[in-house]
Amino acid sequence: MKILNLNNYKGTSLCIVSDFNELNRIFVMESLNNVKNFNKLDLLDIKPKNGNIKISQIRELQEFLSYKPNYSDKKIVIINNIHSMKLESANAMLKIIEEPPNYAIVIGTTNNWNNVINTIKSRMLKVNVSISSDLYEQLKNKFKDNIRYVKLFIKYDYGIANYILSNTKEEVNDIIENYIIDEKDFEFYLKTLTFENNEKNNMIKTFAYFKILKYLFNLKEIDFIDKLDEINSIKNDVEKLSFLKNISKLSSILIRDTLVSKMTSKWKYMWNLNLIEFLGIENYKFDVSCALDTLTYFNGIINSRVSNYNFNMEIYTHFIRLRQIYKK
Repeated sequence: MKILNLNNYKGTSLCIVSDFNELNRIFVMESLNNVKNFNKLDLLDIKPKNGNIKISQIRELQEFLSYKPNYSDKKIVIINNIHSMKLESANAMLKIIEEPPNYAIVIGTTNNWNNVINTIKSRMLKVNVSISSDLYEQLKNKFKDNIRYVKLFIKYDYGIANYILSNTKEEVNDIIENYIIDEKDFEFYLKTLTFENNEKNNMIKTFAYFKILKYLFNLKEIDFIDKLDEINSIKNDVEKLSFLKNISKLSSILIRDTLVSKMTSKWKYMWNLNLIEFLGIENYKFDVSCALDTLTYFNGIINSRVSNYNFNMEIYTHFIRLRQIYKK
């Protein structure tokens, strides 16, 4: 991965753009580590709270940049997931983004450039970042027997793909064995969804989510609703908007691959052929109209800047929509 020489960008606002938040983060931190004589006390790292960049965080940014660096020759601000900034926050920082102090570098990151507020986009230098072109070959060489299980993460989550490549084959294969190949009960997989967020746990949670889908798809309607109540019971153990965004993204991948498998012969373009086989999608009737409508619905959640969703209702809506799409 090519590293940005931040020494050339004092007094500039940049936006790092790729398909993956994790890739953006790694790119920024590796670029930061390459800056000579920079002290992390001159760094302000802003992350969304409950799904949004708050106006209070922008005021903190303004205060931070109102003073010259204390320990080096520059101050750096990172605004993670800048697409989550609402209009009020964006308006409060337009002047700083347009003309940062000459000792400052403002770095935004996003995996959704189109959803960044236009007045922000127009004031930032866009820097596109892409994953290594041979990432699939690296994974394939390392996991010849289990590539079908890990291929998904190249498209879905760079952080997990990087974790898989960085750790031993034995550790990753143990996860695949325990969370895909071995069969556990519904409660086991549901508990998994409450694990704290890190690359290993996010890999496990991805597998667990699809196990839960398979379980739900085979239930009678009355039992299906009961299990949705159980899913709702974890709402106090997860960050609600992040959870809804993630399951919407995972289900969108499922629907996308099903469309490819049902309507074309280009199976090589599927992100996760194993998922279609695992869920037995070929045995289901597939409602294309409902699927396309649901993709639009999920996309709205994925791109949302607001966090005031009714979690219970969204869980019911999410899984009932999937049940309408996939019918025995």
